[in-house]
Amino acid sequence: MKVTVDRIEEGFFVCINDGGDVINVPVHDIPFEVNECDILDITLSDGKVTDARYLADETEAQRLRAKSVMDRLRNKFRKN
Repeated sequence: MKVTVDRIEEGFFVCINDGGDVINVPVHDIPFEVNECDILDITLSDGKVTDARYLADETEAQRLRAKSVMDRLRNKFRKN
């Protein structure tokens, strides 16, 4: 399941899947460094992460989309 890390809170990655559901993943279940806004592909079994992959290309594409939106908003308000 593909999830986006929304935030890190009290030992959990608070993630949101494509359907908008919130999934709390214990930090110790992910064997690599994770940051807010990272996109992961995780496999859950009985509520535990059994596999996790960092999706670098999708994370970078999302960051670029967000930057583009912010740049357009900044430019729009500078002109006024």
